Amino acid sequence: MHMDEDDRLIERTLDGDHSAFADLVKRHADDVHTVILRACGDPDQAAELAQETFLKAFAALRGFDRSRPLRPWLLAVALNTTRSALRAGRNRARVVRHTDDGTDRARDTAPGPEALAAQGQHDRMLEAMVRQLPDKLRDAVALRFWADMSFAELAQALGVSESAAKMRVYRALEQLRVLLDGDDAKED
Repeated sequence: MHMDEDDRLIERTLDGDHSAFADLVKRHADDVHTVILRACGDPDQAAELAQETFLKAFAALRGFDRSRPLRPWLLAVALNTTRSALRAGRNRARVVRHTDDGTDRARDTAPGPEALAAQGQHDRMLEAMVRQLPDKLRDAVALRFWADMSFAELAQALGVSESAAKMRVYRALEQLRVLLDGDDAKED
């Protein structure tokens, strides 16, 4: 399981084995980058913030509560780093391009270019709306849906009770519905 392997790598890192931390980075880089990219919308900035996240995590690793899983803590560090950068005005772009390479699908079931373009436009619109949410709600959505966290993991990452985590996701979804309804009204 990830937690056992993470714990072993943390132990080695704290014992001075920097290659162990490199292994931790490899294990979690995709999740960290995805959450940051969805939150900031700029691939270059997401890469920079992911590096900054791992530097902060390395510096704080001794204080990490090893009775807890690493992933929620690491993604919380990623969101806090991103939030700080956004507040400091370091957000350079608002549009994210997503592609689907279809490697896990049969060729004949892959969507056509029109469908991919429509899905990409929908994804960008939704991500832009999520970025309009207050920090607490945006973080809850990012971790729940983009990092695929359970409510228990979400609560742990956010430092709140599980019911509070559920409420943040519910409120975020309600605000997104309002934003979507407003966007639909503009199109009519």
